[in-house]
Amino acid sequence: MKNKKAFIFLISVSLIAALVLIVHYTSGFKNKGNKIIIEKQVGKEDTYEDFNELKDRKKVQKVKEILNSINWERSKVSMEHPANFKFHFDYINEEREPNGLVYDLWISPQKDKVELIMENKSRYAQLSKEKSAELFEIIAGYKLAEAYNQLPDERPKDFNFIFNFGVGAKNQLDTFKGQFAKDMVEPGEPPATTALRLTEDEMNIIYSEMKKINILSYPNNFTPKGTEECTPVFTSAIKIVVNGVEKNIHWENLQGSDTKTAIQLKAFFNKIFEMIINKEEFKKLPPAKGTYS
Repeated sequence: MKNKKAFIFLISVSLIAALVLIVHYTSGFKNKGNKIIIEKQVGKEDTYEDFNELKDRKKVQKVKEILNSINWERSKVSMEHPANFKFHFDYINEEREPNGLVYDLWISPQKDKVELIMENKSRYAQLSKEKSAELFEIIAGYKLAEAYNQLPDERPKDFNFIFNFGVGAKNQLDTFKGQFAKDMVEPGEPPATTALRLTEDEMNIIYSEMKKINILSYPNNFTPKGTEECTPVFTSAIKIVVNGVEKNIHWENLQGSDTKTAIQLKAFFNKIFEMIINKEEFKKLPPAKGTYS
């Protein structure tokens, strides 16, 4: 009887020790932080620029769940080209250091899955199609199927856009309708509208600028690193239709960020804004009946 008890005791101790080792081993790979910093590859070299900050709590948690569900392979893998994206977890408004885990993300050659490498940990994984699509859309801000979308060299006949800007994005240029609506600011006051059409040359310039900054690569909800909080909050949004495909970009609070993608997009929005305010139709609109503070 004593031998049986001793045997059970030894098994219990072994199980506890194994559990401690498992907890110790996996705790080193926990993803700490309540936001995700995302970097995107520039050109064909192994260089990256700040791309986006993901602060949505549900999306951050979903990324953690996906990463925690992965069966990582313990091996060093040599990839043919640099990662398409890099990302790591960080903290919002807290004086804490990130845990140092950086994930490199590749789009697979078949363009239907993503591959991940955990930097400095010799860990590799290729995700299922379902998890790949889910993770990529959260990290990149657009669908995996759209990853290599490029605007055609020549402007398609159906190319048009709706551009909103200002506080609450209440000013709107609609090239589908050839119309502009001006925010009158006063609560309850409807916008002042006028017919306003861009010339063929202006539409070609805008299309060319979109190609130059690869606008289809921007996330639907753009929140670049380093954006400063300010009041009032200026917002820009654009809906683009090209070759029957719709692309939307929303950027709330256009202040402060000095990332390349942010500077490019802001300059592009400013170019459209300048075209609008230089139109005679715009100049004839009544002044706003108030100001935002």
